[in-house]
Amino acid sequence: MGSFEALSRDECLRLLARSATGRLGVVVGHYPLIFPVTYALDGDLVTIRSGPGTKFTASQYANVSFQVDQTEPSGHAAWSVLVLGAASIPDISDPAEVQRLEQLGIRPVAPGDKPLWIQVVPEHITGRRVVADESGGAFDPRGYLGLYY
Repeated sequence: MGSFEALSRDECLRLLARSATGRLGVVVGHYPLIFPVTYALDGDLVTIRSGPGTKFTASQYANVSFQVDQTEPSGHAAWSVLVLGAASIPDISDPAEVQRLEQLGIRPVAPGDKPLWIQVVPEHITGRRVVADESGGAFDPRGYLGLYY
């Protein structure tokens, strides 16, 4: 069985900063929806470029989750960072704010105009690194459950 290592907030932010794609979780109706997104860190704010639509509407000033993970090329280790917080919508009527956000360099993969931004204001940032044992056994299935229960 593999092992888990809890990551510090600083290590979580470092891992978030080196990635550019993640998943934004919002609730629509009674169901959680997960959207793949491109992002950048703005300080400790997860900043996502978006077009109008379900993702943007559902995230406006709502509690959301954001998650990034990566499996190391060897396949014997992986890490995951989870950000829980409230979504905030930057003021795009302010040209200086739009210019500042543009400088983050977020490059959406999805086609279409993306004139809007969503920022996740973190309340909790947690992370785990998992390492498989020498026998190649499965990772411990506890995941994030120990963090909140």
